[in-house]
Amino acid sequence: MRIWIKHGSDNSEGGISLHCAKGMDGRLRSFFLDFVKWLRCRYAFPVRVNVYLKNTEHIRAMDGENVSATIFTPFDRSETPFIKIAVGDFYELREKQGEFNAICATVSSLAHELTHYYQWLSGKEMSEVCEERQARYYARRKVYEYLEERGYDLWDKMSDL
Repeated sequence: MRIWIKHGSDNSEGGISLHCAKGMDGRLRSFFLDFVKWLRCRYAFPVRVNVYLKNTEHIRAMDGENVSATIFTPFDRSETPFIKIAVGDFYELREKQGEFNAICATVSSLAHELTHYYQWLSGKEMSEVCEERQARYYARRKVYEYLEERGYDLWDKMSDL
């Protein structure tokens, strides 16, 4: 089942907006900006979604749990959903995985949360296990699509995302 909505519908009311934290790594910031630009050209965002990159190691989710990324999807469709992604642990991740893998892993958090956005838009009920499995699948798939279109040699540059 394809859940991401291809570009072509009217985005006048919607869209995706990226808000970068001060002091975040410049290469990571550039990668996020280019990835979001790429997403805008290919996918529709019928309900505006704001994305906040936070220069912290964790974000406190609505349930109180510390997570690396989270999405707020309101019951009231007139409210704006938003995504928060922690980028404060990027330097530590870079030391462990290398810069390219750390960037891809961090950016895949956005694709993961955007899959939850599209799940919310569809309104279809799914179990939490199925939602997460689908989000993991699409996170990897969208980052791979982006990298391939940008000409990255995936086998040369990456280990497992």
